[in-house]
Amino acid sequence: MESEKIRSEDNSSDDSDTRIAEFRNAIDAIDEKLLGLINERLGFALEIGKAKALKGAQILDSAREYHVLDHVTNLNNGPISKNALHQIFKQIMAASREIQKAHRVSYLGPEATFSHIAAMNHFGRTVSFIPQPGIPDVFNDVEKGSSHYGVVPIENSIEGTVNNTLDLLFESDLKICAEKYQPISHDLLSADGVLKDIRVIYSHLQVFP
Repeated sequence: MESEKIRSEDNSSDDSDTRIAEFRNAIDAIDEKLLGLINERLGFALEIGKAKALKGAQILDSAREYHVLDHVTNLNNGPISKNALHQIFKQIMAASREIQKAHRVSYLGPEATFSHIAAMNHFGRTVSFIPQPGIPDVFNDVEKGSSHYGVVPIENSIEGTVNNTLDLLFESDLKICAEKYQPISHDLLSADGVLKDIRVIYSHLQVFP
């Protein structure tokens, strides 16, 4: 009986391996179709880029990108989540912009700031992101043409209106072409996690207004 049980378990394992292999082969076939469709889409995007260049239009069209996200969201019946769907299409649209024209985006640095996160969420991860030490540096980088776009905070739920940004917008010829709502949170991190052992806290000034 024991040997029959072992053979039964072995057969079950073999069946599972076979099914996994079949599913993976099916996924590979779908991936090949997806690759062809993505490249076909990029081909049309390239032609749109040429048409935009002829009439002097900007490559980034935020209204169009929001329309694409709304369109695919309305078509989605799952199981993919809305967030995952948006991330995929944001990367596809970022690749479309890059094939039309390579972009550099300045943002209020350093890396991993909320401005950096907002920039990546808006532009995707295929563009070149340039961290700047201050908001005036972002404006200056875009004004002199070193970057195509700049991402700066204009208001947040903790500090309120960012007056430096508003002043520079008033003084500069640059215009707002898109906005991004980025959730903000701050967390207390500790090596051992024991609150009573914490004596000194190092933090951004916004945490203690």
